[in-house]
Amino acid sequence: MKIGIVGCGKISDQYFKFGQISKKIEIISCTDQVLEKAMSQSSKYSISFANSFEEMLLNPEIDTILNLTPPKEHKKITIESIKSLKHVYTEKPLGINSKECDEILETAKKYNKQICSAPDTFLGAGIQESKKIIEKNSIGKIVNASAFMVSPGHEHWHPNPDLYYDIGGGPDLDMAPYYLTVLTYLLGEVKRVTGSHKKTFPTRKILSNPRKGEIIQVEAPTHISSILDFHTGVICTMIMSFDTWGSTLPRIELYGTEGTLYLPDPNTFGGPLKILKSGKDTWDNIAIPKNTGQRGIGLEDMADSIKNNKSAQTDCQKAAHVVNIIESVRISSEKNQHIYLK
Repeated sequence: MKIGIVGCGKISDQYFKFGQISKKIEIISCTDQVLEKAMSQSSKYSISFANSFEEMLLNPEIDTILNLTPPKEHKKITIESIKSLKHVYTEKPLGINSKECDEILETAKKYNKQICSAPDTFLGAGIQESKKIIEKNSIGKIVNASAFMVSPGHEHWHPNPDLYYDIGGGPDLDMAPYYLTVLTYLLGEVKRVTGSHKKTFPTRKILSNPRKGEIIQVEAPTHISSILDFHTGVICTMIMSFDTWGSTLPRIELYGTEGTLYLPDPNTFGGPLKILKSGKDTWDNIAIPKNTGQRGIGLEDMADSIKNNKSAQTDCQKAAHVVNIIESVRISSEKNQHIYLK
């Protein structure tokens, strides 16, 4: 699978490096709205660059577009790529709302092209081992779950944190896809949500270089609490926040009738993974294979799905469900009511 990258920001290095070691994909070109970024990555990784996205779409050698643009651009880049008869793998989220996701799904169906979406961390050893434990019924029937991601905000480390506070940003659209992808992978689909959100500060000061000291406007909610009801009967409490200095809460825990499972950070591919069995006072560590995985394995899964004409594990239908959950939580807060997902 020969890939052209659109968007040469901070995250692109991880994909470029994966492309150098993969035997299933090959990154052959890149482009960016800021052409200097594309030229820099082109030189760094010894590949060609395109002067524009439109020029890249005209390259017949490229069969797949890797969409690493800001969330607000995901729909446009994805749909135009599909219409140019390219497959697409996009960074999360698939779109910034369900309407955008629906348009993407319809376009994929019309042009019979594969669309996949990050995150692919659930394909790593940590979550795969978690799935095996659940399938062995090691903690019994799962009845409840919790998921927490809290931080003081991306302005503390990211060189351009604006997009995380703009429309299409927020801790839910940025970070919840990692958590919700894992939860829906292990527990199935969500049927109903209840939520409450707020925007704590109207502005933020960038604390990282090169824009340290610059003030940016906050348009997205920055603290979101929610209750997720799964079709399986599991009830999950989830908090996503850019307004919290720190926490001792676990990233994800699953509570079963015979024990509790402590899951790895879903933004990583490995451990730690722990289990507390009923009647015991101490947690047991569960060994994780050393080859845990890395960002880009979703591209290899996509390449296999195209070659074998099957659905990919990172298929856009699953990514659309995740966006629907996030959007419905916000709507629940605004309407002060439960929201049932389509």
